[in-house]
Amino acid sequence: MIQQGLFQQYLDPVKLKAGKDKCPVCGRVCRAYCKSLDDRLIKQAWDILIFLHERKCKTFNPREVWNDDYKKILDMQKLSYWDIIERTKKSGYWTLTNRGFRFLTKGIMLPRELWIFNKEIIETSDVMISVDQVDERWQVDRSDYIYDFLPLNYNIKT
Repeated sequence: MIQQGLFQQYLDPVKLKAGKDKCPVCGRVCRAYCKSLDDRLIKQAWDILIFLHERKCKTFNPREVWNDDYKKILDMQKLSYWDIIERTKKSGYWTLTNRGFRFLTKGIMLPRELWIFNKEIIETSDVMISVDQVDERWQVDRSDYIYDFLPLNYNIKT
């Protein structure tokens, strides 16, 4: 409880989005990251659903689905922020959640963007999307990722 009070000023979502404060203990920059539910992640969720259906199983190992394509394996883990997939008790295995299945079959909508700090959601977008409304991946080059660090209401002049 004492620690929570000491660090409360560093856990303000607005400050975390700006990414200017440093942790008073370790000196690490306290920064939140914006994650977007885009077509690349949805394609991976479909790969998982197809894999599970073809194998008639409930769990999957990402290496079996994508043959050691580490970019896809690392991206796949982001689906857990939206509770589309979750880890199982068996090391290295994941499962598609009921929420993930309902999203893929057009049963529910999910937030377009989430702000993440230390693997925790600190803020969700008010914009809800269905599986048919996901955006194309816009983060292609490394320079595109700079927008992850900008505050949610930041105005970009072009």
